[in-house]
Amino acid sequence: MNESRGGENLMPKFLILYISEKRRARAEQQIEDIKRGSEPWVAWFTEQGSAVIDHGNPTGRPFALNKKGEAKPRTDKITGYTILEAKDIEKVKSMVADNPHLDQPKTSIEIMEIMPML
Repeated sequence: MNESRGGENLMPKFLILYISEKRRARAEQQIEDIKRGSEPWVAWFTEQGSAVIDHGNPTGRPFALNKKGEAKPRTDKITGYTILEAKDIEKVKSMVADNPHLDQPKTSIEIMEIMPML
């Protein structure tokens, strides 16, 4: 659903979370592997065009922080994110269907609409 804020028609935004069973440290990868691995991503982002609001980045090891300030390691498998803009969830699903993340074994993608607050 398109929201209107101050007369401006806004397209919904979607948080794309990349899920992997195995987290591979970037430090373990060779420079050539990193370059070769980035080529499909560059092509995918180019194909999505202006729908890409934030290319995102890989994420590090997650921690859960409580009110006391204690941070406990979590075992979440989130390894990165992207933010896309599209008319609806069906469009986003079609956009991510050929995302290079899914070419890796034991991976998936989670899609969530980002709800506007103001």
